Amino acid sequence: MTPWYCPFLVEAKMKVILIAGKSGSGKSEAAKYIKEELRKRNIKVCITGFSKYLKLFATEVLDWDGQEDDKPREFLQDLGMQVRKVRDDYLVKRMMEDLEIYKMLVDVVIISDVRMQEEIETIRKYFDTVVIRVNRLVNNKLTDKQRAHITENALNDYNNYDYIIDNNDDKLRDKVMKIVEERF
Repeated sequence: MTPWYCPFLVEAKMKVILIAGKSGSGKSEAAKYIKEELRKRNIKVCITGFSKYLKLFATEVLDWDGQEDDKPREFLQDLGMQVRKVRDDYLVKRMMEDLEIYKMLVDVVIISDVRMQEEIETIRKYFDTVVIRVNRLVNNKLTDKQRAHITENALNDYNNYDYIIDNNDDKLRDKVMKIVEERF
């Protein structure tokens, strides 16, 4: 008799791609390019983010439908700080728990909204990671208060990236593809 097999019980080797950068830098766009290319190579991949937990709370308590174009940024920034006061590693721990599930389902997880050093360092300890910083000199639509928030500036002096992409031209896709070619 053939033994029963469940793919979810197999220990998988999963890679995590962390994409860091300020608002409007092109993090989500870079994540989409990576996902698109990996899928062409038949690699199971998904995109997630630390902010998904905060966005869930926001959709439940605000009259917000979850659309990015009218995101309640100050609310989300303030909620993130309040959550960190409850437990400073709340978002990282939640993501680590999710990664344990993802590794049963996909080969690569892209986290497209890295903003804090502990997010990078914690995940690096436990998973095979690629850390990408996306920079863009852009006048994003943030207010001065939003631009001054810790989540916009916590990585200003951090330098432990595998790759830094300057997204000041129309070549983001090409720059991302070079990383994919090198790593996959």
